[in-house]
Amino acid sequence: MTKLQRPKWAEQNDVMRDYYDHSWGIPSHDSQWLFELLSLEVFQAGLSWNGVWQKRDAFRQAFANFAVDRVAAMGQDDYHRLMANEAIIRNQRKIMSTIRNAQTICRLNKEQGINFAQYCWSLVGHQQQPSPIENNDHLPAKTDLSIRVSRQMKRDGFSGVGPVVAMSFLCAAGLIDVRHEKN
Repeated sequence: MTKLQRPKWAEQNDVMRDYYDHSWGIPSHDSQWLFELLSLEVFQAGLSWNGVWQKRDAFRQAFANFAVDRVAAMGQDDYHRLMANEAIIRNQRKIMSTIRNAQTICRLNKEQGINFAQYCWSLVGHQQQPSPIENNDHLPAKTDLSIRVSRQMKRDGFSGVGPVVAMSFLCAAGLIDVRHEKN
C-alpha cells in the first residue's frame, strides 16, 4: 500500500490535506480543470493558497464553473458583478487576467486546433517533468522551466502568469512530478 508523504503545507488543516491527497500534483489532461487551476493560481499570487482554495466554490459559481467559453464571453457587466462579489478575491487585474486567459485559450483552440490540456502539456514537451528537489517542503518559487513556461504563455497572450505563478501551476497540475509517495 502506498502512503502519501505530505509536505508541511499540506498538514495545515483538513482542507489542505484533502487538496494534497486528491488534487495537487496529480497529472491532468482535463482542460477545464487545468483552466480552473490556472485561474486559482493567478488569484493566489501574493496570497495564501489555503485561503484561495477555501473560496473555490465561490470562484466556481462566479466564473461559470470555469467553462472556458463562458468565461471568455464575459463582458463589462460581468466584470462589475465580479468586482462586487464579496465571496471571491476582488482584484481588478486578476479578474481581467482570468477572462483574458479564457479568451486566449479559445483563440489558441480556433487557430491551432488544440485544447488547453494539449497546450499545457506542449509547454513541458508532452511529458511530466522531474521535480527540482527530493522533498516538497521547500520547492523553489521558480525554476528555469517556470521562467520558460511563463515567457511562452505571455507570448501566446496569457496574463498574470509570471514565473512564480507558472511554477505553482506546473506543480499543482502535475506537469512537474512533485508527488513523493513511499511504499
